[in-house]
Amino acid sequence: MSDALALVESQLIPSDEADPSAIVDHYVRLTPVGAEFLGDEPMPIEAYGWLCGSVGRGVVALRWFIGDLLAYGERHYGETYAQFQDAFGCGYHTLQQYRRVSARIPIEERRAEINWTAYQVTAHLEPETREALLDAYLAGAIGSTDELRDEVRQLGAGDDCELMPPCPKCGGKLTSRRCKGCGLDFPQAVWWLVELVKGE
Repeated sequence: MSDALALVESQLIPSDEADPSAIVDHYVRLTPVGAEFLGDEPMPIEAYGWLCGSVGRGVVALRWFIGDLLAYGERHYGETYAQFQDAFGCGYHTLQQYRRVSARIPIEERRAEINWTAYQVTAHLEPETREALLDAYLAGAIGSTDELRDEVRQLGAGDDCELMPPCPKCGGKLTSRRCKGCGLDFPQAVWWLVELVKGE
């Protein structure tokens, strides 16, 4: 990594010393259709790094922001999704989802290291159940949001209901993507069956 890029990376966490936004305003204007760079002089690399980090954090949190705004609007002014489709650039049902998840999960329960989709999948669960599943997801015991979705379905189906049969290769637990026991996924399963048929 070049020294310049290393400096940008180090500036992705905002500094408490100065207000980098005041510096950035001299070099770039953010518009609804993109970034307009002002003048020919490049902005200081620290300001550039701060800007990249700020935009990145905003993108990651955007669904939460929209959901929180819609929940607030619904609480104080009634259901407002339809009139905000153009303002947010999202469809009605997307806005409903953002509002549903944000309204069910208070900000103090949200963890930045867990992606929004994991919260969307678990939003309807009791907080203790949701936290246990998200802890397992964060620790890697649940390997993907698809597997998390399977775990949530399993909870809804009850202990006696199997969503998938046992893995045909090892007898382990199958998810919609792979076997938790041996890792068998669909392409591997096809080749395993080909070899099995050849051996008969």
